Amino acid sequence: MKDKKKEKPDEKSKSGGIAFLISIILLYIIGCVSIIAVILILSVMGALEYTWFRFFVGFATGLVIFSFSGLDGFRTFLHEAKHAVMVIISGNSLKEFHASEHSGHVTYELQEDNLQSAPWITLAPYCLPLFSLPLFIICLFVSDKNHPLFTILLAAALGIDFTTGLHEIHISQTDLKRIYGGIMISASFIGAMFFSWFSFCLLWIIAGNHGVLIFFQLFMEMIASLFTRIWGD
Repeated sequence: MKDKKKEKPDEKSKSGGIAFLISIILLYIIGCVSIIAVILILSVMGALEYTWFRFFVGFATGLVIFSFSGLDGFRTFLHEAKHAVMVIISGNSLKEFHASEHSGHVTYELQEDNLQSAPWITLAPYCLPLFSLPLFIICLFVSDKNHPLFTILLAAALGIDFTTGLHEIHISQTDLKRIYGGIMISASFIGAMFFSWFSFCLLWIIAGNHGVLIFFQLFMEMIASLFTRIWGD
């Protein structure tokens, strides 16, 4: 199958489509269901003062660590690394990776049957949870309860992903203009990613794996209710 080559992708090319717009809606739904699950858990378990304290300590630490000046080279590396990671996990081919202190690029090939992955690759540097996603997976398998140490570490990873993503966003950023709908659609996707992922991780932080199970239970109930309303009994 013939590939479509992306050489330091053209800043004038735009990507997006129905699948991308649906993903934005789905992300906001996931975030809302996660928040509902959080509220239900808190109504049963109480305020959880120590858990919130650990969360804020970890999150603030993550924010502070990557807020210092003098990290331009590392931030450039992270920017291009997130592009590259999304290229790989979306099933496309990474051809070249380059990152220096003030510039960088990723060269990749989009499979012709996978062109819809382009907007996720474009916006990956601003919202891909490169630090918190691997740690969240470790938390799921290593500790079924919200262990204090993992709570702090996961919160710190969320803080790092949050600050490194937002630091990349500015009005002249060309990536944000390469999506159909421009900055508004790009911002909607980035906001949806932060909202859904932050809310979902918060479930584990306050209730461990049990919180994640409650999310899936609520989500499946919502889907079942929707099917019932559309197609009847």
